Parts: sequence; C-alpha cells; structure tokens
Amino acid sequence: MANAETKTTYLVIRTPEKSFYEGPVEEVQLETPEGQIGILPGHMAMAAAVVAGVMSFTVDGKKKYAFL
Repeated sequence: MANAETKTTYLVIRTPEKSFYEGPVEEVQLETPEGQIGILPGHMAMAAAVVAGVMSFTVDGKKKYAFL
C-alpha cells in the first residue's frame, strides 16, 4: 500500500527462517522472466513471476540489495 504523503510503499521480504526486510521503500527493482521491472509507490496491483538474481530497493534515498 502506497503512502501519498511520503511517496513510499510498504515492502516485506521473508525467508523460510525469518523476515529479511519489512518497512517503507521508495522503489523496488527485480528480474522477471520478461526482464527487469521497477515498482514505485502507487503502482497498480500486480502479480509477477520472479527469477533468481539481485533485487534492489531504495530506503531513504539509499539502495539496498538482496538476492532472490
């Protein structure tokens, strides 16, 4: 869900063992079978397959990375 005032959306990344990240983000980028996609606050609802690779998400203007 996007927050119009702060221009963020809420991201949850979970592994079978623990929660890796949970909080507001300004942008998410990840790989799908069709190529890279970027998700910004206010993005329409969607479902997509993801492929193994590096994803990035922006928090307070700084990029963070995770491997899917």
